[in-house]
Amino acid sequence: MHFSVVGLGPAGTAASVAALRSGYSVECWDPHGPHYPPTMGAWAHQIPQWLRQHPHPYLSQSRPRVFGNDWESVLPETYVILNPDALREVLRNAGDTQSLSIHDEWYESRHDDAHVVIDTRASSGGFLPVRQLAVGLVLPERLLPHHHRRPVLMDMRTLPDSASSSRPTSDDGASTTAHPGVDVPSRMTFNYRMPLGPGQWLIEETIVATPCRGPENSPHSETAQIEYLRRILDRRLEQLGIDPEIARRHAVREEVVSFPAAPLHRRIPHVARRNNGVKSVIPWGAAAGLMHAGTGYSIGSAVDRADEEISWVAHWARYPSLLQLIVGAVHGPPGGWVAGWLQRRGLGATLQLKPDEMRLFYREFFAMSPLRIRDYLTSSHGLDIARSMVCDVARLVRVIIKPDGYSRQERKAKRALARRTFMSLLRGSATPLPRR
Repeated sequence: MHFSVVGLGPAGTAASVAALRSGYSVECWDPHGPHYPPTMGAWAHQIPQWLRQHPHPYLSQSRPRVFGNDWESVLPETYVILNPDALREVLRNAGDTQSLSIHDEWYESRHDDAHVVIDTRASSGGFLPVRQLAVGLVLPERLLPHHHRRPVLMDMRTLPDSASSSRPTSDDGASTTAHPGVDVPSRMTFNYRMPLGPGQWLIEETIVATPCRGPENSPHSETAQIEYLRRILDRRLEQLGIDPEIARRHAVREEVVSFPAAPLHRRIPHVARRNNGVKSVIPWGAAAGLMHAGTGYSIGSAVDRADEEISWVAHWARYPSLLQLIVGAVHGPPGGWVAGWLQRRGLGATLQLKPDEMRLFYREFFAMSPLRIRDYLTSSHGLDIARSMVCDVARLVRVIIKPDGYSRQERKAKRALARRTFMSLLRGSATPLPRR
């Protein structure tokens, strides 16, 4: 059987390797060649054996911490930063010149006789106007104080006021000087700090999910919110004891992350249209909406499920008409469409939360058992995700009934915050996500 894989990002590379390992021939189409994000994070249990066998599959691996204003937690799962060179080498070593060919152009059906085309290219069509945004700097390790050289998945501590960032801003990511009188919803940011091998660290400020809409000069736009993240990153660097001006002067590079956080449609007809009507076109990776709607994780899922996907496609490729009918129904988020529906409901709920409510929500989330945290973060099964969501809401109810605090005023404030968070989740879960 002959496969054509369109797009050589992490998902395309994983699909190509899986097909080659199964004994099929593969043609890869991408004018950029094998290319990957500068930093690719995933959970260690999602990494398949064929990648773990490489001598240096990871740039780093650790059990990261999560910080709040008055709490911290060490996650039980091992988190890894994948080595891009390892993926390239595994792809090139998986097949010989007869079974693997890489073309530096985009796929065109008239030039190919593949039995199945796997398209991994993202498209703006079919996605909600909700994005995950992040801005980070890759810094030499010597700039980071010794006591901060610990991997951190989320640092949600409130930032102190800073003279260098004294321009008035709205909380959602726009300057109120540039957009006076604009009333916009606030979004919480958190800091992500990971080692990238010897001598380098990534320090990145992130908004896990935020609506991006309106013209480019709008306070709701992607451009305005990314600029806001740059200012917040400077304040975070000051909190860590790093001079922002020195950091930017010595930075190896700046990273800007922006991707859709949740797919809108189950079927993705644009994949077939843009491949000139080829019948056996299988969306995969970003094209299949293989994105955790609640967290934005996708790389680990695409790599983890590639072998299963190729096996499924090879079985059904004998019936191309039937394959085309069922592909839209079975492709979707990790854990299936029940899991995807729950994730999108969770995303709709968290979009309703204000920063202080979001911090309380995450505090209770990361206080759950390791199994429940893993179930939600990696979307193993719809029922498991449902248990995690119910468990988190139950913890909020417990805070409402018996809030922790040293004084009556503190307990009253905590109870009010938990009640607002609970009601935001309840209203948000019944509120449809914004459409274009």
